[in-house]
Amino acid sequence: MKNKEQIKGIIKQDLKEADFLKLALEIFEYVCKDVQNIQFSLYTKEIKEIRKESSGADLFRAIQYLFGARAKVLEIKFLFVDSPKQYKLKNSKVVKARKTGVFLHPETKKPVENFGADIFMYFEATEYLKKQLNN
Repeated sequence: MKNKEQIKGIIKQDLKEADFLKLALEIFEYVCKDVQNIQFSLYTKEIKEIRKESSGADLFRAIQYLFGARAKVLEIKFLFVDSPKQYKLKNSKVVKARKTGVFLHPETKKPVENFGADIFMYFEATEYLKKQLNN
């Protein structure tokens, strides 16, 4: 089992030459504040505050690293919003919908027009990270 400091050490080692090291560490710290329950998008107030001095490119590189195989910190999730209801989606359903151009409403099973405007990407801690930091 790895603890928080060991995971931070891996991030520092991997990104020691990267411009976005500080940003990646700040996002990691944010995730660790409530690792069991955290869910966030790139547009939440906290992430906007963290990245205020960073470029959009650095933000995406930091996020990409954090959901990579080595760090195993974040995973991408999707949410379909049909106000007032929200539905968590399996990533495979979103991939299939984007490939085929057809998305079926999770409840009614009817095709949703312009579904791309109603599906939102967000991030949460991986099960791996939750297990590592839970002990």
